[in-house]
Amino acid sequence: MIDYIFAAVFALSLLIFSHELGHFMAAKLSGIRVLRFSMGFGPVLLRWGRGETEYALSAIPFGGYVKMAGEGDEDETKGEPWEFASKPVWKRLIVVIAGPFMNLLLALVITISVIYIGGIEYVDTTRLGRVVPGSLADGAGLVVGDRILAVGETDVGNWSDLTDALLTVPGGPVNISIEREGEVVQTVMVFPDSVTPAVYRRIGVEPFERPVIGKARRRSPARRAGLRSGDEIVSIAGTPITQWGEIAAIIHESPGVAIPIVWLRDGNRMEAEVVPEEGDVLSDAPIIGTVRGGSAADLGGLERGDRIVSVNGARVERWGEVGEFVRQSGGAPVVIAWDRDGHPMQAEVVLEEGDILNDPMKVTRKGLIQIKAFYARRDVPLLEAASLGFDHTMWLAKQVLLFIKVLFTGQASRDMVGGPIRIGQMAGEMVMWGVAELFFFIAYLSVVLCLLNLLPVPVLDGGHVVFLAIEVVMRRPLSLRVRTVFQQVGFVLLLLVMALVMVLDLDKLRG
Repeated sequence: MIDYIFAAVFALSLLIFSHELGHFMAAKLSGIRVLRFSMGFGPVLLRWGRGETEYALSAIPFGGYVKMAGEGDEDETKGEPWEFASKPVWKRLIVVIAGPFMNLLLALVITISVIYIGGIEYVDTTRLGRVVPGSLADGAGLVVGDRILAVGETDVGNWSDLTDALLTVPGGPVNISIEREGEVVQTVMVFPDSVTPAVYRRIGVEPFERPVIGKARRRSPARRAGLRSGDEIVSIAGTPITQWGEIAAIIHESPGVAIPIVWLRDGNRMEAEVVPEEGDVLSDAPIIGTVRGGSAADLGGLERGDRIVSVNGARVERWGEVGEFVRQSGGAPVVIAWDRDGHPMQAEVVLEEGDILNDPMKVTRKGLIQIKAFYARRDVPLLEAASLGFDHTMWLAKQVLLFIKVLFTGQASRDMVGGPIRIGQMAGEMVMWGVAELFFFIAYLSVVLCLLNLLPVPVLDGGHVVFLAIEVVMRRPLSLRVRTVFQQVGFVLLLLVMALVMVLDLDKLRG
C-alpha cells in the first residue's frame, strides 16, 4: 500500500508542478508579477516568500494554481505594467498555453530519457511463429518454424531488420531465402507495386518468441509461485509450451484456479502451482465497436455490438483477423457472418479499412499471473532516442485525442474513465513492474493533462484561450460579469465531473 501511495503522490505532484511551472515561467518572462505559486488548493499548510512571490503547499493535492497580479477582480487591477491584464493578448496567450505546453514537454523529456538510459527492446530472431492463412507469406509457401535469412539481396538478422527489408522491397516478385530444418531454401513472394504499412500487414507473419520471462511483477501470482526473470516455461496444466503466445490461452481461462506450471532455470527443472488472479485485459474479441455511417457495412446491416463469426467461411477468433481479411479482399465483396444477441446473420459487402472498428478500450476480466516476455535490448544514441521519444509522444497524443472523441460521442464505457483514486491504483501497478514503467505512465498522464486542459471549458486553460480569441474579435475583453458567470458554470461542471469519476473509482474499488 505504501508503494501505491508514494507512486500516486509522486506522479500527481510531478504533473501538477510541471504544469504550474509553465504558467509561472511564462509569466515571469512576460514581465508579469506572480503573487502566489501554490501546489494544491484550499487551506494553506505551508508557505514561504521569495521576492514578490509567495510559495504555498495547500491541503487539497489534486491541482495547483499560479496567482498573477491583475488577473482577478477589476478592483485588483490597477493598470500597472506588470499586471496580467495590462499585457497584450499574444503575451497573455503564451502564459495561458504555457502550462499545457510544459506537460507535453515533460512527456517528451521523460520518454527520451527512459529510452536513452534503458535502451530499446527488439525481437532477436527472424524465425516465424505464425503465418496467417491466405496472406502473402502463406502464398509464398512460408510455414511456422522457417527462419528468414534474406529478402532479395538484403541479409536480415533480427525482426527489425526483416521489417525494414520488407518495407523497402520493390514491387513484383522478390526472392526470399529461408532456413528450414537445417537447409537453405529459396522461395518467391509477390508484392504489390509498393509496400506501404497496410501492405506490410498483408504479408502475414509474426515472430517466434521463446516462452522466457523478461519480467515478473512484484507481489504477483507468478512471483508467489517462484517464477523469476530468465525462467523458461516448459508446460502449464500439463500442456507443453513452445511459444510465448501459448501461455495466455491457458492462464486467461483459469482465474482463481491452481494450475501446475513447470519451468527451467539455469538448466534445472522446477515446478509449482500458480493461481491466476482475475484482472482487466484489453479485448481482441471480434466485436464491432463502431460502424461508419453510410458505408457498405452500415447498409449491409452490421451494428455496434455484433460479434463477427466468419469472413468468407473462415472462422474468426480475434479482431486482428477481421482487419487482415478486409485488407486481403482488395475491394472485392466478402461474405461476413455475425451473431447478434444469439441470432446468426450474414451479408455480402464490400469493406474498406475504417468501415468497421472495434472498441480499442474494451476490457474483459481474465486470469493473469503478471509476467512479460523476454526481449533482447540495445543501447540507443541520444539523437535516435530523441527521434523515437518524439514519435512515441505524438502517438500518445493521438491515442488521447481518440479517447476524447470516444468520450464526447458517447461511446466510452465506465471502464475507460477514472479519477485520482484510479490514477493512484495504476501508478502503484506501474511501480510494481519497475521505474521505467512508472515514468512511461507519467508521460501518458502528462499528455492527457495537456490536451484535457486545452478543452474550451471556462475554468480550464482552453476556456481562457476562447476568452482571448473573443477579445481579439471584439477588440475588447468580455466584461468581468460575463466571464465570472461562464467560469462559475464551468467550475460547477468540473466539480460534477470530478464527483462522477470519484464515485466510479469508489465503485470499482468495491469490485
